Amino acid sequence: MLTSLFSNILFLIFPIFLFQVFWEGRRRFNQDGPVMLMLGAGAMLLCMNFPVVMSDGYYFDFRFTVLAIAALYGSLRHSAVLVGVMVAYRWWMGGDGFFGQLFILALLFPLLMLARRKFTSRPPAVRMILVIALSIAPVPMLLFGKPLIFQDVLLTWELVEQFLTVMGIQAVGTWIVIYFIEKDIEAHAIRREIRQAEKMRVISDLAASVSHEVRNPLTVARGFLQLLLTSAKSEKESRFMTLALEELDRAQEIIGDYLAYAKPDADRLEELEVEDEIRYVSGVLQPYALFGEVEIETDCPEHNWVLGERQKFRQCLINLVKNSIEAMPEGGKLRIGIHALQNKVEVRIRDNGTGMTPEEVSRLGKAFYTTKERGTGLGTMVAFSIIKAMNGRIDIHSKKGAGTEFTIVLPKVNPAEKFGSAV
Repeated sequence: MLTSLFSNILFLIFPIFLFQVFWEGRRRFNQDGPVMLMLGAGAMLLCMNFPVVMSDGYYFDFRFTVLAIAALYGSLRHSAVLVGVMVAYRWWMGGDGFFGQLFILALLFPLLMLARRKFTSRPPAVRMILVIALSIAPVPMLLFGKPLIFQDVLLTWELVEQFLTVMGIQAVGTWIVIYFIEKDIEAHAIRREIRQAEKMRVISDLAASVSHEVRNPLTVARGFLQLLLTSAKSEKESRFMTLALEELDRAQEIIGDYLAYAKPDADRLEELEVEDEIRYVSGVLQPYALFGEVEIETDCPEHNWVLGERQKFRQCLINLVKNSIEAMPEGGKLRIGIHALQNKVEVRIRDNGTGMTPEEVSRLGKAFYTTKERGTGLGTMVAFSIIKAMNGRIDIHSKKGAGTEFTIVLPKVNPAEKFGSAV
């Protein structure tokens, strides 16, 4: 029995080993693609072909562990395919165990779908406990379910001891597999952060090198165009010069976005009341919102303070609110609210506009990515950079056709404390 148990554990580890050897670190590798599906199906079929044989005609293997890992760490499509593979192969094998498998699936699959909710946002330790619990759940289901289905099967103490042994070894084996998976997720996140930091460093260096060389000529060119505009001889010349001035202003804004990647000056950090900043930004953008038939609603309780650079924090809010307004081309309602937590302050900006797909959300804030037909993506990158410099983060929840919610999470500070202690 022990030989079969350890063989099943090896069948679980082997696909992870293959992945780390041949596909780890590849940027274009799709973790929801056919390779991962084939690795999961292969591990499941190997487990089913080499089951653990126990007394009284009981057979058990780790096929449900493969299903639990796929359902919680993978996609729903992969989970459905693996269920189909499991059912089809067990039907082909024949025997009464087919109905026992259907009984366990009927109980386990709803639990897996329930556990999928916010699974990736949970701490790694909680994720490991969930996977282990759901992996060993089929053991008591089989132990107590089979006598209910087949009345001639009796439970014995020897059989219970065997099942307890299986549960213990399966829990340890599942922990080993999940440990490798979590380490791989952590390594992937670190590599992504390194690539993003390298892109940001290049942008910062570029901004520092071109700020004077590009901005000064643009300022001179704009001045001469303004002089020519005052002496334009025809409406056509005036229209062309106005268009040129608008494009120069747009170029100035892009350069300003580049320059915003500079780190905040520690001497300019101050305690900011979030309510005041939101009211300022909503007032500035109110005409722009009215032009687009967008109504701005604010729900901002007082006495929520954060530490940051005022102008850059306002720039971050303006960028996000402006994006939300532009996401409602047919008009709509924009809600801005403050939610105070124990040690955090949340600023939520929600629109009922076009929304985004999960892929678009995952790429938002990355270098030069934008969902607009005409844009650079720098505004959103600047917002992410500013909030990160304030030791905060931006969470995004969006659904295509239903709207988007940006949640800015920042550390709360006590204005009664001295500035140095607040830092």
